[in-house]
Amino acid sequence: MADDPLYAYFIGPDGVFPSVGLAALFALMQFGFMATESRRKRTAGAATARAQGLFPPLGLALLIGLTARLTCGFLKIGVVRGEMRDGIVWAGVLMVALGWGTRLWAQRALGGYFVGEVAVQPGHVVVRDGPYRWVRHPAYTGGFLSSVGFALMLSTWLGALISAVMLIWAYAVRVPREEALLARALGEAYRDYMARTKRFVPFVF
Repeated sequence: MADDPLYAYFIGPDGVFPSVGLAALFALMQFGFMATESRRKRTAGAATARAQGLFPPLGLALLIGLTARLTCGFLKIGVVRGEMRDGIVWAGVLMVALGWGTRLWAQRALGGYFVGEVAVQPGHVVVRDGPYRWVRHPAYTGGFLSSVGFALMLSTWLGALISAVMLIWAYAVRVPREEALLARALGEAYRDYMARTKRFVPFVF
């Protein structure tokens, strides 16, 4: 049985199915986050300022990245094989855990200010608690880690590369416009915060 090509493809040490459980867990976490975000949107107050046209680049990047991860992982395109595979898979697991932990920490720190769109809520203030003490966009950092980590869970370096490139492009489009909106709405307090913190990686960038 172990010498059967179909067995090796689906069940063997380098097969597809050993990663399915991890992929399913990631999908459940994503669904749970989307459900929570939807409830927050319904209960959030009316926004006093919004950034228009910011979702399409990020939404497109997430869609292309997810498609690339699943396609490369399950069709075994650009995958790591052999002895390195287990290490790559577990590195992906750690990245997903760290990414989701960071994102949930950011969500908790923002409280009612955390919504999927870029918007300034009534009474909005600069949040400096939790991960926002060190970086301005910890949720994006967490999203990057979990997306690339998911690809590594499926042992596909190509899927990880595509996911990383697409998110870097989306953040390059979205983040400067988002920060411009917040600087206009929150004034000197946010500009001072920008001067004191990095965007994504503490003390680095």
